[in-house]
Amino acid sequence: MKNKTTILFILIILISCQSKPEIEGKNPKIESNEKIETKVRTINEEPVEQNIQEEKENKIEQNESKSKVGADIFIDNDSYYSKKFISEISTTNGVKIERIELKNGKMILNKNDTIFFPELPKLNQKVKFTGRKDNLAIALTINRINYTSIEYYIEIAEFGNSTINEMGIADIGGLFFLGSESDFDELSGESYFSTEFTNSNDSCYTNIRIRNVEDSPDKPLLAKFNKNCNGKIMTSNLNDFPTLKEK
Repeated sequence: MKNKTTILFILIILISCQSKPEIEGKNPKIESNEKIETKVRTINEEPVEQNIQEEKENKIEQNESKSKVGADIFIDNDSYYSKKFISEISTTNGVKIERIELKNGKMILNKNDTIFFPELPKLNQKVKFTGRKDNLAIALTINRINYTSIEYYIEIAEFGNSTINEMGIADIGGLFFLGSESDFDELSGESYFSTEFTNSNDSCYTNIRIRNVEDSPDKPLLAKFNKNCNGKIMTSNLNDFPTLKEK
């Protein structure tokens, strides 16, 4: 009996010696794996954040590119064109133009299409127009100061009522090349195309159209205009003002 007990005791000791290293051997492996996983996470965190930041910056750049409105503008001489005109063509109002060059009295669109500014009235040409209709007597003096603008002085007298004097600078529109205005000369009965110059301030506006029937610099010019903010002269319809003749 004593021998059996001794043998059993020896077997228990042998079993416990064999299992202990296995258990102890597993722990270091588990700890090692945990450490490796932790290091992997730590190493990968920075690139992930950097990639996210780069993606955000790319999206911002793409959005800015999509939201860009208007064309790139190249100007030979700022004094040849008004600030208002340059501001208008910089937006292009939905027209697909990527590049505009203003050079020697011409507009070059996308390096391909060339558009000439109106020749009439001539640069630095001072012209006086007069006209009458019903109780209205009108005198208009203009001076073409650059390719896009005229200085003007208007005198309107309504007999038995009041007189209006107005002076300012009017500009052609940024998209003038899309089409000319059409006017009618009451005396000759002929229609003709004209260039419109506009001056607007808050809710007040003055539109002046100039050209001649034959579109010739050697022929007398014609002018029509309409304007509001006329005080006691309650007229703002283009047809209320007569065609003005060069004096």
